Amino acid sequence: MIWKEVKSWATSHEYKVDREKVTDSPKSYNYYWERKQDPSISGTANSTFSLAKCIYNDITEDKFVEHQNTYTKDIEVKSDIRN
Repeated sequence: MIWKEVKSWATSHEYKVDREKVTDSPKSYNYYWERKQDPSISGTANSTFSLAKCIYNDITEDKFVEHQNTYTKDIEVKSDIRN
């Protein structure tokens, strides 16, 4: 994911995002986000994908996390059936 696209998307959903270059790596950044209307809701990420996922989870009240948990349970059930 491209930083400019994630930043634009986050801004359109009323989030403030920023990044800080990590000194030991030329292409690494730490990303920060916060909800503009409630700055106490905020977080950090180590990639643009993680940043977008964190904001999406906040917008949808953890819909992605719920999806991942369901997916993991489905895989475990299928594995148990095969064994």
